[in-house]
Formats: sequence, structure tokens, C-alpha cells
Amino acid sequence: MWADILGLLTGVVASTDTLIEVYRDRARLEVRRQIVRAALGLVLLMTAGVWCVAASLSFLRGMVGGFAAWLDGRLWLGELLGGATALGLAAGLLALVMWVRSRREFSQLQAKYRRMRNEPTS
Repeated sequence: MWADILGLLTGVVASTDTLIEVYRDRARLEVRRQIVRAALGLVLLMTAGVWCVAASLSFLRGMVGGFAAWLDGRLWLGELLGGATALGLAAGLLALVMWVRSRREFSQLQAKYRRMRNEPTS
């Protein structure tokens, strides 16, 4: 009888060790998968960034060429006007983002203060 209980207990311990090892292997594989996903995401993000920069430069070069043709072939003036336009667009985009962000923050603060005003004090 004690031998049966001891044998059963030994089997349970061995099964538990095996189960723990299986869970450990699963965890290692999941960590590896997450690392690979993160690396692929980073590569995809960098590729998209390079692609956007290349597209923007191509657009700006075309715009500069158009300005130069419009200004009787004066390339330096076309480049100057194109650069000023690009800087103006960037500044306008930055101003728009800052304005939207400040409006959102203001709305959140208004909602917070309304909630604070309507809460009963104890």
C-alpha cells in the first residue's frame, strides 16, 4: 500500500516537472516570437519612413523644377521658393498639430472640472 502511494507520488512529481518544462519552453518560444515581431515591425517602420522621405524629396524636387521653369529657368530662385514652401508647409502642419492637441487638452480639462464641480463633497 505505501509502495503504491509512493509510486503514485513519484509519478505526480515527474508529471509536474514535465509540465513545468513544457510551460517554460512555451514561454521561451513566445518571447522569441515577440522579439521577431518587434524586429519586423521596426524594420517595417524604418522602411516606411525611408519611403516617405524619398517620396517627399521627389515631390519637392519636382516642385522646385516647376518653380524654376515658371521663373524663366532660374534654378536658384526655384530652389529658394521650393524650400520656403516646404518650410512653410512644415510650420503650418506643426501649428495645426499643436492647435489640435491644445484643443483636445482644453476639452479634457473642461470635462474634468465639470465632473469635479458635480461631485458631492463629503
